[in-house]
This record gives sequence, structure tokens and C-alpha cells, in this order.
Amino acid sequence: MRFSLLFIAVSFLGAALAAKTIARKVNSGPTGYVIDFVFTPNATTHPKSVQLGFPLFSDSLHASPSVVNGYLPYDWRPEYFSMEIFSSALPVPVAGLNMTFNSRSGDWEITVPFPSGTFNYNFYLDCNDTNYFKCPAAVTDPSNPLIELYPGDQFVSVIQVPFKKKYQHYPSPGSTYPSPGVHDVGSYLLAEYGTILGKKYPVLYLSHGGGGSDSDWLNQGRPQYPRPPHQLWRSRTNNRGDAKLL
Repeated sequence: MRFSLLFIAVSFLGAALAAKTIARKVNSGPTGYVIDFVFTPNATTHPKSVQLGFPLFSDSLHASPSVVNGYLPYDWRPEYFSMEIFSSALPVPVAGLNMTFNSRSGDWEITVPFPSGTFNYNFYLDCNDTNYFKCPAAVTDPSNPLIELYPGDQFVSVIQVPFKKKYQHYPSPGSTYPSPGVHDVGSYLLAEYGTILGKKYPVLYLSHGGGGSDSDWLNQGRPQYPRPPHQLWRSRTNNRGDAKLL
């Protein structure tokens, strides 16, 4: 009985210490955060190499629907944003960073700086081509369960990175709509907002993709549901943060 309890305790300890992909705060640039990516092969998988794949970064002055600048996160600047194009005929829009095998744990590992945001990624096993479209099928992260409505409807892993003000800010060079240096912002407020004097609320910022607008999250993402919308409006802000109700 004592041996069984000891075995169970050791098993739980091993599960608790199992390596997994995490975002981690650091006191250095370029972003103040890194992601420790970890791929743990299963009992039937024995890759000779593993690559980490994720959308490369671009800047708004040079990117287009057919051009990805291909900036790596090691060279990240505040004006860069993650951008993916799904076409094998275009320059490769996804990084293929070689991971390092850890002989002690049996895991494949790599640490990469990332700015704040939500990022898709996959692992590519035994891929010898710089074009990920020619690689074997992409593998999701076993340590990071997929967010799925239905089993099998997601093919990429997702991780979120917090914001660190010391290293990150977000200028918008090239912004032209609705006018240079001015941006529309959609705001969703709780039903009780404004009824309790002095009460402060946490704020969640959702950014639309390239070519989108402030209405994307409200019309397509629908943050107001499943709760009924109570107060929903659009506001306009300039680069100084001054806002007014439309």
C-alpha cells in the first residue's frame, strides 16, 4: 500500500513538472517577453529534426495582400505585426526555426521573443524544405490544448503573450482611415457601467487584422454575446489618445 501511494505521488509530481510551452516575462528587449516552445514527441514519434513555424512579421508601409516582409521576432520593432498569407506561390510567410533536442528530457526546445498578442504556431517534423507547404503535415502542440468548438476543427496551436510597456508601444505609420493619424475604436461596456461612482473596470483590447476596421470585432467577433448588448458605441481617437463619441 505504501509503495502504491509513493508511486502515485511520484507520477503526479512527474506530470506537474512536465515541460510545456509558456510565455515568460524577461527584463530585456526587444519585447520584454519570450515564449519557451516545447515539443514532446509521443511514443511512436521519433523525429530527427523539428522546426517551429509561425507567421512572420511585416510593417504597414511595405506589406500587402501578396507580400510578407519576413521579419523575425528577434528583430521586432513596435511597428511590426504578425501576418500570414496562405499561398504556396508567394514568399514563405511562416518561419521555420530549428528547435534543439534536449537529450535529458527528450523534448525539442526553442526560446523566441514575442510582442503582446495572440499567435498561431505549429511544429514541423523532419522538414528539409524552407517552404513549409512542402513539409510533412503540421503538428499541433501536445502541451497546449487546442481551443475547439468541435474536435478536429483547429489545425494550429494558439498562445497569448501579455503586454510590457517598457519595451512595447504601438505607433501606426501609414494610417489613413478615417483620416491620417486617426483611428476608429469600438467600445463595449457592461450594463452597470457609469452607475457606480468611481468603480474601475479591467479593459480588454482587441485588435483587428490588416485591412479591417473597428467594426470587425463587434460584427464578427461579437464580444457582446452571449450576454445581451447594453451599451455599444463607436468612438474615434487620435494618436494622442483623445477620444470622442461618434
